[in-house]
Amino acid sequence: MDAVAVVLISFVAMEPMAYLAHRFVMHGHHRGARWHVSHHRARRDRFEDNDRYPLVVAAVTILAIAAGTSSVSLRVLAWVGAGVTLYGAAYLFVHDIYIHRRIARFTWRCRPLDVVREAHRIHHLWGGEPYGFLVPIVPAELREKARGTERDPLASEGRRGDPRGPTGPVTSGDRLPPLASSERRSPSAPPVVPLPRDVQEIHAARPSAGTALGATEA
Repeated sequence: MDAVAVVLISFVAMEPMAYLAHRFVMHGHHRGARWHVSHHRARRDRFEDNDRYPLVVAAVTILAIAAGTSSVSLRVLAWVGAGVTLYGAAYLFVHDIYIHRRIARFTWRCRPLDVVREAHRIHHLWGGEPYGFLVPIVPAELREKARGTERDPLASEGRRGDPRGPTGPVTSGDRLPPLASSERRSPSAPPVVPLPRDVQEIHAARPSAGTALGATEA
């Protein structure tokens, strides 16, 4: 197969792969979800546990490219790795820089990317769909529900000098990633997810931040 075609196919295939990983690993029933929890609460440092995911993907991709460039019979792996790398670069820009403003000085706005940001706001509001990163598909009922709230968990991200941290305070409407089985519930009644003990201690010292991340909006 033509190298360019392999690169393009690999790039496109990464979006559904990322969707599945986001839904069933990062929001799943196992240890992998613990890394992603850090992404759904106020960031206290420049980095978060969730950053381990792209590092793991990058390590596997480097190995694939190395194998592909060292053996003619495995050359396709190099082009697959190139496609995955391009997706990773797009994810870094759209998700980390544009949506979450992890570079505080970056203030550029773009209408098409604002559409993606709004979809990600909905994900952070209730911890469910959409799970896609670059092409998120928002269920109609969630889009309609989001129109009824102005709360934006992403709003204070990237603001320098904010003592609450780059993601702002954790409010009673923010909750931990739900288990995948919770998707069977109505989006109007998201399940309450209990906080880990260490996070409960933090919230006990900050009563204004709320006591449960799973509480729904009043």
